Amino acid sequence: MRISFACIILLFLIACHSASNKKEISQIVEWIGKELVIPTDIPAFYSTTDSLDHENLDMLYKVLLYCGSESEEDIKLELIKWQSLIKEEENSLSGKIQFEFYICSEKEENFSSFFVDGKFNYPVYFDKEDNIGRLNHFPRNNQYHCFLLDRSNKVLAIGNPIYDQSIRNQYNQIFTGKIRTAIETTVCVKSNIIELTAMKVNEQSEIIFVLQNTGTYPLIIKDIVVNCGCTVPIWQEHPLKSGSEMEIKVLVKPTHTGAFFKTVRVYCNIKDDYIQLRIKGCVY
Repeated sequence: MRISFACIILLFLIACHSASNKKEISQIVEWIGKELVIPTDIPAFYSTTDSLDHENLDMLYKVLLYCGSESEEDIKLELIKWQSLIKEEENSLSGKIQFEFYICSEKEENFSSFFVDGKFNYPVYFDKEDNIGRLNHFPRNNQYHCFLLDRSNKVLAIGNPIYDQSIRNQYNQIFTGKIRTAIETTVCVKSNIIELTAMKVNEQSEIIFVLQNTGTYPLIIKDIVVNCGCTVPIWQEHPLKSGSEMEIKVLVKPTHTGAFFKTVRVYCNIKDDYIQLRIKGCVY
C-alpha cells in the first residue's frame, strides 16, 4: 500500500498537534492550585493617585501578569491591550478583581511617561532582580505568564485572555461561578456508599471505591479527609486521565462495637469541590 508524502506530512502534523495539546494540558494541570509567592518588598508604581482605588485586598480574584523576557515595546503593546480589555469588562468585573503587572526591568524611567500619558491606572511592579520569577519558576512559554488567582494567591486559571478567547471565556466562567477552576472535570462513582455486614473490633477491613473521570481534564485529588482515626485512605497522587478509572482504598479498623458510620471526603477539581463517600455497617 502506497502512502503519499502529503499524507505522511498530514499524519505528522496531527501527531504533533496532539502532543502539543497534551503538553499544554500538562502545563495547566501542573499550575492549577499552586500558591504563588508574591514578593512584599517591591513598591507599586502608580501613574495617578486615582490608581490607589484599584488596590483592594478584599477583591475575590487577582489577575497577575508577569513580563520577564519581552522587549519594552512588546510589554507596552500588551499593556495597552490589557487596558482596553479591562475597560470592556469594567461593569461586570467591578469590585471583584485586582490587577497586578510585574515587569522585570531596571529601566523604570523608560515606562513612566508611557503609563502617565496613557493613564494606565493599575498597579505596576518593577521587579528589577526578577524576584517573583525566581521564587515561582514560571514556565518558559510566555503564553503561561498570566495567572488568575484567588484571595490566597492560589492559581485558578493560567493563560492570557487578551490573546485567547477560550481563556477569556474560562476567566468569565470562574468570575460568574459556573466553574471553580480552568480544569474542572466530572466524576462518576460506581458506589458512594459501601456497607460491611460483619466487622469485628480491632480487625482491619479494606474497602475499595472506584472513581471514573468522565470529564475532559485530568482528575486531580488534592486531599482525602476522614472523620475518624480508625479509617485510613490510600490513593494514587498523580492526575487521572479522562475516561480512566482509579481505586480509593480505605482501611477500616473499628475500636468499638455497635453501629458504624464513617464519611470520606475526596477533595478534587470538580464543581462541588469534593466527593462524599460513606462506609456503614455493624461492629461485633
